[in-house]
Amino acid sequence: MDNAMQFFFSCASAVFSAVIAYFGWWFKKRDGERQASEEIRHREYEAICSGLRAMLRDRIIQLYEECVEKGNTPFYAVQNVTNMYQAYHDLGGNGAITEIYHKFMHMPQKPKEG
Repeated sequence: MDNAMQFFFSCASAVFSAVIAYFGWWFKKRDGERQASEEIRHREYEAICSGLRAMLRDRIIQLYEECVEKGNTPFYAVQNVTNMYQAYHDLGGNGAITEIYHKFMHMPQKPKEG
């Protein structure tokens, strides 16, 4: 009986070790896939933020140039540009737009019609 029990425990130990090794491999593979997926999401997020910053920057410059041509700022545009400027900086925009923003804020405002 001793030999039979030793054989049984040896087989059980080998099976148990194989199962543990399989789960270790599976978790490692799954973690690698998750990490790759997170890296893709991070790159996409950065691209979206970068694109949105560029669009906000472009729109602030565009509004500024339109108002310079007119010589004044429409009432509604002041709040819009302030919101865009804040979002631009919240998204990591640098100070390149700050000078334009301050010039925009010091332009004469066209009174609200009506």
